[in-house]
Amino acid sequence: MKANLLHIFLLLLCIPLSGFSQIGGQEPEFYQKLGIQDATHELALTNLNEEDEKDFWSDQKAFEKLLEEKDPIGHQSYLNGKYVVYREHQILCGNRCEHSYEFLKQMAYYLINGNASSGGTEVVLAPKQ
Repeated sequence: MKANLLHIFLLLLCIPLSGFSQIGGQEPEFYQKLGIQDATHELALTNLNEEDEKDFWSDQKAFEKLLEEKDPIGHQSYLNGKYVVYREHQILCGNRCEHSYEFLKQMAYYLINGNASSGGTEVVLAPKQ
């Protein structure tokens, strides 16, 4: 299990960092597509224990902070890409899906901060008991 998590972590670390060598030279569409890819991957991470999940989101937040510092427009495009995936998931899933509190907190962040031109979204933060 730890070997698999290490491989996932290294893969996730390499994907975003590969884009940093070209920050400033990328179009906003690049970051929106990256946001869509990352959000799709995040939705597939269903077997993480609580500690691994916290580590994953901590690393994700660090990546997003660095992106925001280096390229604020790219960062917003990245959040907009994540918004698309998480909003679609929210509509399809409703309150039928069971997600951890940490996942729901991150989903709320993307729904609130992504796609700034859209209206408000309804986000439920309480995980199913």
